[in-house]
Amino acid sequence: KHSNPDHFRILALLHRSFNQPQEALTVLDSAEICFGKYPIFSQMREDIYVDKGEFDKAEQLALQSIKDFPYDADNYAILGGIYERWGRDSIALVTYQKAVKVDSLSIEAWSGLCGFAQRHNDHSRFIDCFLHLNSIPELPLEQKLNNIKTLTSNRKLYMEFYPQVDSMHRMLYSVHKTDPEVVKTYTRHLIVSSQAKKASTLWQDYISSVKNPSLEDFCYAV
Repeated sequence: KHSNPDHFRILALLHRSFNQPQEALTVLDSAEICFGKYPIFSQMREDIYVDKGEFDKAEQLALQSIKDFPYDADNYAILGGIYERWGRDSIALVTYQKAVKVDSLSIEAWSGLCGFAQRHNDHSRFIDCFLHLNSIPELPLEQKLNNIKTLTSNRKLYMEFYPQVDSMHRMLYSVHKTDPEVVKTYTRHLIVSSQAKKASTLWQDYISSVKNPSLEDFCYAV
């Protein structure tokens, strides 16, 4: 008797990694017989069909998942990804937008829309999505920092959308004033923005608030 659905998930992943899609699908069929419908099984099945280029089958599965769980934004984001890989960009965009309307705090939904905008060079939408994504409390701090670094590494985007980028920096700093990486990221932004004095004051304030600042902290201030 099987008691752990994760064993099936891992076995299906192994088959997929060895380019054995049919064997992976057989494992997922067995899993659903044993445990019933699990969202992760459906998503894996959709991914396999997309890999095989059988987009119509992936679409039907995703639509069924939406019917079963209509308030799960992740299902809409997954369907949007299927349409995008299918080359149906217009309906992909509409589906991603539906995902963020269903749940405005869904990391999966906003990430999907951000990725779509970035891949299609829709810079205005891309920046707007990043602002929303970084405002989600559940998004890990490391990911928020990576998002900001992605923006600041692109000089053109940095200059063209400076007010939005500045807002993102200030928003993150206001919530994580004691995190050294956040403070460093914000001070770099201030320096680039010709606000070196403010950056120096901010870093000095941070050092004063730390019980045992490191030598690196003092060197950074210099």
